[in-house]
Amino acid sequence: MTPYDAFVSYSHAKDKPIAAALQSVIQRLGKPWYRRRALRVFRDDTSLSATPHLWPSIEAALDQSRYFILLAAPEAAASKWVNREVAHWLDHNSVDTLLIALTDGELGWDEATGDFAARAPTLRAVDELLRSLH
Repeated sequence: MTPYDAFVSYSHAKDKPIAAALQSVIQRLGKPWYRRRALRVFRDDTSLSATPHLWPSIEAALDQSRYFILLAAPEAAASKWVNREVAHWLDHNSVDTLLIALTDGELGWDEATGDFAARAPTLRAVDELLRSLH
């Protein structure tokens, strides 16, 4: 059994309140009265302690998660940490386990190719990561 049902990746500067609310809602979703939470969610603010070995701790959490939830926004696309987390996830997991929640900006879809389109320059980094799947 994996310790986490989901790993939430987001920009701290932009989406910290959204990430906290999402974690809270997911953990209560379908929760039986006798359990503390229905699902276990990794969010760095609540799941990590201060450590000089931050990336290995994040990597371990990624490797022990069933799903990856990306809170996509221009700030997330510009974050080296978010890009590193997405890249690690896609190197080790199926794209079917990547969930994208757009919190700001524009994530384009190209009907002709059936793929994400890099229409919005602010989300180009996320678009490029998604395109690298093919």
